[in-house]
Amino acid sequence: MIVDRIEGEYAVCEDQDGTTQIVPVNDLPQGAVEGSILHWEENRWIMDRPEEYKRRQEVEKLMQKLFDEES
Repeated sequence: MIVDRIEGEYAVCEDQDGTTQIVPVNDLPQGAVEGSILHWEENRWIMDRPEEYKRRQEVEKLMQKLFDEES
């Protein structure tokens, strides 16, 4: 699940199938922000930092490719 945005006391999250879930911010792991990738394990949300890093790198590559094509 990816944190799409945080609105006050709730985080709007999206599952892999595109389903939206509303999660109380207090239930999120410390440090979770927009774009954080979360997994439900042992009755709590866990951040998947390696997957988050991988996805951010992929987005950066796509953006760089886009900017290179515009030049």
